[in-house]
Amino acid sequence: MDRHHRHDQGRDPECRVNNEPHFHAFALLGKERLFASHLTMLDVEIHMYQLVMEVSLPEPYHSLFVKERETNPRDSYFIANTVEDREVGNPYSDPMTVPELSGGLRKSFIGNIFRGIPYKPAYSSWPWAGVRPVIANIPVNMERIVHFRPFAQSLSYPETLTYLLFGAGREAHMVNFQTKKPDFDHVLSLGAAPDWLAQDLLRAGALVDLPDAPRLRPEDMPYGVRCANPFIDGAAINVRYRGAGPVRPLHIDRTTWFCLRVCNHPDPCTHCRQRCGTETPREYLAT
Repeated sequence: MDRHHRHDQGRDPECRVNNEPHFHAFALLGKERLFASHLTMLDVEIHMYQLVMEVSLPEPYHSLFVKERETNPRDSYFIANTVEDREVGNPYSDPMTVPELSGGLRKSFIGNIFRGIPYKPAYSSWPWAGVRPVIANIPVNMERIVHFRPFAQSLSYPETLTYLLFGAGREAHMVNFQTKKPDFDHVLSLGAAPDWLAQDLLRAGALVDLPDAPRLRPEDMPYGVRCANPFIDGAAINVRYRGAGPVRPLHIDRTTWFCLRVCNHPDPCTHCRQRCGTETPREYLAT
């Protein structure tokens, strides 16, 4: 995740649009079924995509991850294609593009799982440089795309807080339906899959909104974005399916990732001093 790969538009009418293979991080969700939500950067061409996919890890890696998550249930976990990092003894790199994944050109990659993210005032380079993965160089299989959407400055914001609700079986998660800069990246898990949504719709992903929660409150107007997590862990909320009809209940377990400093440059909400996800434990930092 860096700012050195902006698409220089308009200077050359013959310019070919392409994405350079690079490194991408995803918030990792679930235990029975694993889902990965791309950490967006709304002004960097190669990261201007909302992507949620179901992934799988071969054994023993899946069981190792579940054990790790159960040992640290309040921590956030991230998975990324592996980056060469001699400082922690990793000689491997596996660069890729997000369109390769969404377009079915790439079905797998070699990945690292990290616990937390190092705190930085701004994320202008790979955040896990010098950080040991909790599980390193894993074969990651992409099972299916749940949701894919490229961003464009011509898009219009929804009037209310809007989320993509998805999952499988007993587990369900939500991600903020991002639009364009400025916006916030929010990934959370529910206490259980809602009994009012059929499994095929949950697996496919459903749009829900909070009719009583406008996208911006008066205090947000100077910044053009919500600067703080709209939900506390354990909250009960009411949503509308497809933005219409009756309200239906959801119970939030916890937020995995709420961040403005990665997806926006510069951070429009520097006054908030809110950190992004859990901080990487010291034992994983190279010494």
